[in-house]
Amino acid sequence: MSVKVEHSPNHAEALWTVRFANQSVQFRHAQSAHEYAAKLKERIDAAHPYPNPSQPS
Repeated sequence: MSVKVEHSPNHAEALWTVRFANQSVQFRHAQSAHEYAAKLKERIDAAHPYPNPSQPS
């Protein structure tokens, strides 16, 4: 999944937007946006166990 950080200077104040999977989250500071994007990408790329239908959840 693509995770992008974009700068949006056209607002009353400059905003940073993290875009992923038809979603967007806005931040006031570039550092916050980049930290969020990095953590999101880390979680997306993490190993996930394949569900076993014979085990109750």
